[in-house]
Amino acid sequence: MATSRKRKHVIRITWFIPEHSHGHDCVPLLIEQLRYAGVIRVGPHRKTTMNDRPYTEYTFDLLPPAHVRNDQQWALSNAERMRSFGISVIAIREDL
Repeated sequence: MATSRKRKHVIRITWFIPEHSHGHDCVPLLIEQLRYAGVIRVGPHRKTTMNDRPYTEYTFDLLPPAHVRNDQQWALSNAERMRSFGISVIAIREDL
């Protein structure tokens, strides 16, 4: 009997949207685009401030595909590629 292996690394995407902007309307579009990259887990959203301006911080975890054997390498290389497009992203252990 095959046992499933627990994934340890994911790509964490953080998106900051100013409180009084239309950027919140883009969240469903971002989720739809991320679905093409793989399975996503929508994380908690929280209110925060940057430079004394209110923002909403949206967090998403992109999970590695089932066929990936080295999820740490997958997360590191794909996070680096996504950063090159200006996306706020890190490769992180799933339990953090």
